[in-house]
Amino acid sequence: MKKNGFTLIELLLVLTITSIFTLIGGKLSFITLHKQYEQHFLNTLTDDIRYIQNLSISDIQTDARIYFEPTQYKVTSSQVSSPDYTRKLPKGWEIKQRTFRTIIFNSNGTLKNAGTIYIQTPYAEFKVVFPPGKGSYYVSHV
Repeated sequence: MKKNGFTLIELLLVLTITSIFTLIGGKLSFITLHKQYEQHFLNTLTDDIRYIQNLSISDIQTDARIYFEPTQYKVTSSQVSSPDYTRKLPKGWEIKQRTFRTIIFNSNGTLKNAGTIYIQTPYAEFKVVFPPGKGSYYVSHV
């Protein structure tokens, strides 16, 4: 007597293999999503730094700066007024300022003060270095 179909052992084996592939694929896409989120935040920070640098170059009277706080940073174009806007960090992220708290540019576009900040995410830590005499910065994984 010949029966068509699969045995219970064969079905369990196929379901186990399928489950393993699903778990691996889900974790990989989750990690990719967080990497894209980190890259988006760093691009936004770059845009904000270029914004205050351009303000400093275009108007000598403007005192544009970025204030770093542990869970956010504030962009302002004047020392006495309220911030132009505030960027909150995602949940679980933190800026470790050490001794560097403010980015300020001269009227020729160079940094007034050099320093380093660390951005801690749930999956990585970034070191953001602002070298002296340069109008730029660089980011590296720690």
